[in-house]
Amino acid sequence: MFVRIQRAKGVMVVSSMTTNMRPTHIMRQAHYASDALTAVGSMLQNMRMTTSGPGHFLKQWRQHAGLSQQAACEAGIALMEDRVVAEGEEVDIKRLGLTQGNLARIENGKTPYNQRLLEILAEVYRTDVASLIMRNPEDPEGIWSIYDQIPASQRPVALKMLSGLKTGTEG
Repeated sequence: MFVRIQRAKGVMVVSSMTTNMRPTHIMRQAHYASDALTAVGSMLQNMRMTTSGPGHFLKQWRQHAGLSQQAACEAGIALMEDRVVAEGEEVDIKRLGLTQGNLARIENGKTPYNQRLLEILAEVYRTDVASLIMRNPEDPEGIWSIYDQIPASQRPVALKMLSGLKTGTEG
């Protein structure tokens, strides 16, 4: 006995290759197959949902810096041009892909970024490369957001207090 299940335009079609099967048996197989297909589809959807998103905070950092995509690109290009003049560094600015359209695709996770671009954007946004990837500047409860709000003179004390919490001693 052989049951073939096909999906076409959202409709499940069940056909049997033998005539000695009862209709209820065929329908039961179709029901279980449908459940299995639904479960697999659900798992695939969940996998897509968990891997969706760019996996970085470039857009948030740009917005935190108060820049439009175009302004960020112009600042990055100006920065690279200054380096070429000041340090004699040879850089093909066009190969960096620092355009408004490309930055939009990178921010949306549709185009991959490269290390050189991250370094430029980190300097433009006045942060470090690791923060662009790991830290959302718009998260007010994030440890780095709280640390940034502590006056510079009080930061050593705050670090001692945090270290005390980590080790279970008082700082």
